[in-house]
Amino acid sequence: MKRTIATLFTLLCLPLYSAATIKPDIPTPIELSNLEPNRILCPIGDHVSQIVFADDKPLTVQYQNTQAFLQFKHAVVSDETGNEVERLHYSESTDLYAICGDDVYHLVASPKAIRGQTIRLGDPGLQNIRNTLADFRQLDIVDRAQHIVERAYTENLPTSWQVWNERKEPLDQFDQITAHHRRTIEAPGTGLQLREYVIISKQSGVELTERDFIHPPFTHHPFFISLVDHRLQKGEQTRLFVVERVR
Repeated sequence: MKRTIATLFTLLCLPLYSAATIKPDIPTPIELSNLEPNRILCPIGDHVSQIVFADDKPLTVQYQNTQAFLQFKHAVVSDETGNEVERLHYSESTDLYAICGDDVYHLVASPKAIRGQTIRLGDPGLQNIRNTLADFRQLDIVDRAQHIVERAYTENLPTSWQVWNERKEPLDQFDQITAHHRRTIEAPGTGLQLREYVIISKQSGVELTERDFIHPPFTHHPFFISLVDHRLQKGEQTRLFVVERVR
């Protein structure tokens, strides 16, 4: 962000399968397509080295780069002339063992007449933390706070960050401004979260500073505050970013 951020340091010191977590060694029920190929992905940094299943299961597996593609075979029923009259798709529960690095994931697959599925193994919350820490590894906590503000200001948020869009009533108890809590953003693993507000002036010539927003209802644990514009005319608006420590 090219413009200078005014700061106040308050040192108060394929469809993705919907299962939240697939952990190693724990049997996990999943649904797979018995019509189309299904994709298996290891946690980032690992690759699928092998998928093990019983010999009598009608399955084929292809490995490509870090992922594997799994498809159920079907049986064809023909009439006396050799013309196909029916396809029988496999529907019995199937135990699969996917090997990623040193971990083995036990999947209890139910074949269904659905679209091909993407199964992402591992704990997505843990992966989000790893992804975030990779971005922040070289930054101290003050630089981390400013980095979070810059990302929010430019609407360039990593997919590993968590965003909650707020739908609370406007904060309208002030004489000069109305404040709307737009969203809360958390960068997992950093110990910081950001609260973004839209500030709208009720009067002309309103002068604001970061110190105006260091108390509730804007924050309870302020660490870093940035206000984009400090002087507003009536009806004008600006953005306020409040970074807090997560406790």
